[in-house]
Amino acid sequence: MVREKHIIFGLCLVFVGIVMLSINPNLTGSVISEGERVEGLFLDKVLPGETVKSSVSLLFADDEIVRQEFYVSGGASNWISLEFDSVSILPNEIFDLPFYVNVPEGTDPGVYRAKIVLIKVQDLEEASILEDSVLDYVPITIKVSENVVEGSEVTQVEAFNAEESNVFYASVDVNNLGNEEVSDSLYFVVQDSVGEIIHEEELSVPLLAFEEKELVYSVPFNLGIGSYSLSVNGVSDSFEVLEGAVTKTGDILFTDVQVDRDRVAHVNVYFKNFGETVLPISVEGDVNEKEFRTEVSMILPGEYQVFEYEYALGEEENYILNVAALNNEIELAQESVTFYSPNAVSLETNFYVVFGLGIILLFVAHRVLRRRKRDSER
Repeated sequence: MVREKHIIFGLCLVFVGIVMLSINPNLTGSVISEGERVEGLFLDKVLPGETVKSSVSLLFADDEIVRQEFYVSGGASNWISLEFDSVSILPNEIFDLPFYVNVPEGTDPGVYRAKIVLIKVQDLEEASILEDSVLDYVPITIKVSENVVEGSEVTQVEAFNAEESNVFYASVDVNNLGNEEVSDSLYFVVQDSVGEIIHEEELSVPLLAFEEKELVYSVPFNLGIGSYSLSVNGVSDSFEVLEGAVTKTGDILFTDVQVDRDRVAHVNVYFKNFGETVLPISVEGDVNEKEFRTEVSMILPGEYQVFEYEYALGEEENYILNVAALNNEIELAQESVTFYSPNAVSLETNFYVVFGLGIILLFVAHRVLRRRKRDSER
């Protein structure tokens, strides 16, 4: 009888432990395994006192969206700042992680090193001791120099077909080849099919050292039906203004909600442009009837944009998030997501708790019945 009491007491302790692990994020952690070294970057001829902008291109061949966290380590880590500390990355999509390098003035010429550490959490739910994280890293080599390098260039111009009586869009890639911050002049010229200049203007574009910038350009007036060309500093592309409609389609690929320990929900909405032209998109939504709306972003064909919003949770335990992607007030896509406050236990967590307790109860019942059977046979 005394032994049975000990078993029951142990079962109670197991029950309390499972509940505590299920509802208290302070008792959770993650398992980090060693990953691979990602191909590194070499930044040459960096001037002390100048800010360099660069990026790391990442591709994750996963079946599901993963949560990726970033931080910097190494001897020159204080020189590097990341544009994102963490982000949810779509599978099989290239993600560019921008970062900045600011070498302090007075730094001696030479080679310095750091690395960007990537921690990939496999599951988007609250990190737990059952989850696995993978640690990769990108080596960054910085060669500091006192020699000034100058130059810039337009590398690509892509003009998109437009509708009559509508705005015309184009994307322009411009690179600063120098190691100093500059303000580059871009000359835009629009010509018709016979070479007559329809529109021309000059724009000044600020560029950090070695920065590669992608601009979205729009003609500030409507063009008639016909064929045209756009030239930017000698690099050109042709486009047409059509009588019919240009395909404007897109979809919300994923809506990610992360709730921190201060009860603030961080909402990320992933929208992809599947159309033929640039889409000005904003995202509006509501969380338990509290409305929000983001700023308008220009999304190029075939690319996606992450729209961010933060929401302070109230006293409720579960929330319904409704989001919609708008193009000039026309709804292109919508989605609804249910999420929970940090103190709420989701249905999935309840299932695991009940399942675990059921297994333990069956085990204890089996042991007790076996003991009573042996006692009755004596």
